[in-house]
Order: sequence, then C-alpha cells, then structure tokens
Amino acid sequence: MHTYKPDSSFKDYQTSNFGPSVQICHLNIESISYSKSQYLSKLLKQDNIDLVAIQETHCNTEKQLNQRGKIPGYDPLGATYHHIYGVATYMKSNIDNATLVSTSSNNDIHTDVVQIGSITVFNIYIPPGWPLNSEELYQTFLDTGDQEVADELLHSLDDARKQKWMEVVESMNFQASSRQAWALLRKLGSGAPMDNKEESKQKP
Repeated sequence: MHTYKPDSSFKDYQTSNFGPSVQICHLNIESISYSKSQYLSKLLKQDNIDLVAIQETHCNTEKQLNQRGKIPGYDPLGATYHHIYGVATYMKSNIDNATLVSTSSNNDIHTDVVQIGSITVFNIYIPPGWPLNSEELYQTFLDTGDQEVADELLHSLDDARKQKWMEVVESMNFQASSRQAWALLRKLGSGAPMDNKEESKQKP
C-alpha cells in the first residue's frame, strides 16, 4: 500500500468526496474470483484504500470481469482482457474526480493509466520472459497438479529462460498456491539431470 500526499496545489482538484491524500494498493491476484473480490473489499475498506491496481485478472472479456471481479464499494475505471494476463483498476465509489486516460495491451504488456486530480497512476503488468506455451503449461499445472504437465513445462524452458523465469517468480506472491508453486521452483532449480523414471516419481 502506498500513500501519496500532494502539495497545496492539489487543493484546486479536490471535491467534496476526496481528501488530501490518496491511498493506493496494488496486487497480483492470480485470477480474480467472486470470493476474492468480496474478501478484497473488506481489506480495502479496513485500510481506507482509494484506488486498487490489480494484475493477472485472467478474464477474457468485460462481462467475465464484471461477473468475477465485482468489488463492493469500488467501481472499475479500466481493464485489459486476457485469459492468463490482464489488469483492472478500481476506484472507491464516492470519489468522482478520477478518469481513465488510456488502456492498452500491446505485446502482452498490459497497462491502465488513471488520472486523479493532479496525480497520474500507472497499473502495468509485464509477464515473465518465457514463451506463451510455457506460461499456459504453468497455469495448467497450478490448476491440475498433473506431473506430465510439469515435465512438459520443464522441457519447454531452456536454461536461459529458466533462470530468468526463476528470478521473476521468486519475487512474486505465491500465497494462493504456495506448496505447488515452490515445489515446482525447486524442481526447476535442480541442476541434476533426471531420466523419465525419476521424473515420474518426483512430485512438484
């Protein structure tokens, strides 16, 4: 969570619904859902969050986001749509001077730009540097825990991509699927070669 306190010139942009500071929260939600949205609403209200920037919504369409990503007390300002990427930006419902400047999803880089008075907020998601096929395999493994999918994922990553991927995901939040995700990281990080028999016995 970040707090932004503008200088006195910001008073020119205030409304009756907006105070002297902006509370901003950003998080990688790893697929938005109805239950996550309800729980997130409680947390945002507890911390008096004004704007929330969400990454990895995993929604293909606006309709899907509206069904799964309705956050009580907050209105959507902008979003991009993708089955394994996607961003969404929400503003507290009683704030009326926030506008969407732009939204884009070029080369798998997803961006919302929002203006709140004199403040510009960027919600940006850049996926790890790996082939789309590898990301789809990884998401399938998280959903199913299938050993064959994990083995296929390993073979889809060469050494350079594997190292870059590990550096990125080690800094990410795996609370939603920590046991499977970190076990997979350990397997990917192993330098010892494994034959098919060994691979079939080891669970990620």
